[in-house]
Amino acid sequence: MIALVVQSRKRKRREAITYAPIDERDRMRREYFDNKIWKNDTICVNMLRLGREPFFRFCQLFRDRNLLKDTIHLTIEQQVVMFLHTVGHNIRNMVIGTNFGRSGEVVSRYFKTVLHAIGELRDDLIRKPSLETQTKIEGNYRWDPYFKAHPEDEQYLNKTITHYKEMVNIAGGSMATGQYAKGSSDPLATEVVNLEEETTKKPTARNEEVAQSTNVGSSGPKPKKAKPNPCAEDKLHATILASSERIAIAIEKSTSSENNAIDGLWESMKVLPGFSLDHLAHYYAYLVDNPHVAMAFKVLEEDQRKVWVSRYVKSTFPEA
Repeated sequence: MIALVVQSRKRKRREAITYAPIDERDRMRREYFDNKIWKNDTICVNMLRLGREPFFRFCQLFRDRNLLKDTIHLTIEQQVVMFLHTVGHNIRNMVIGTNFGRSGEVVSRYFKTVLHAIGELRDDLIRKPSLETQTKIEGNYRWDPYFKAHPEDEQYLNKTITHYKEMVNIAGGSMATGQYAKGSSDPLATEVVNLEEETTKKPTARNEEVAQSTNVGSSGPKPKKAKPNPCAEDKLHATILASSERIAIAIEKSTSSENNAIDGLWESMKVLPGFSLDHLAHYYAYLVDNPHVAMAFKVLEEDQRKVWVSRYVKSTFPEA
């Protein structure tokens, strides 16, 4: 019969780390809050952006709604103080930990806790955005100029483009891409010059000698191919667009002037005494072919019109 005897061995444990009395540390923490935070309203506002009375009412709100709790590390007031000091002055956690005598992990953990608690009060503390203009801003001369974005462009908004179909037939209706694309602020007839390419193109003087390598052989690097220059094609495209625009404007002006010259012309001519309708019809046809003469004829009085018609009849029909 065999018996096994097991003897326990004592483990070698590390020596425990001893701490100094923590009463002095806690006293310094309390003094920091009493002297640097809650000493008076001025210091409290400077540190927390909040007075003492609203601050303690704010903390009591967390306590009543059971959103925050006092812990062995920090009370609710101390948690909120570190949060407001961080947010109000955009201070890093390491600075907060140094000022309040806490580790970075404690500062970060309680910052998230207070942030979550404030998020639970969003319906009570955060007002939803409104699309209505406030009465103190509406009609105020200090604010009105800042609410007008490019008022000079109002005449072009939601307006039909004149001669759109004609321009589509000339220039096409597809969207320009790549080198043909232009911004809304770029004139159609202006070409954009690449300054980087212009600076690299330096003229070579006549008396300047170009140094060439003597060991260039078949294995040397081949010269780079010149990139195609689209300036000529872009210039032609811009010229066509500008010409089509001028043609459209000229057509519109000529059409409107001809219509204005002919409207009501025959009614004012057929009542002229002393002329036959045949002669008046001939002179009317002449005025239709010459709109600028018709415009001048319409502004004359009856006696001057008779002189013009008489002169035309004598020059056209000498036998009359």
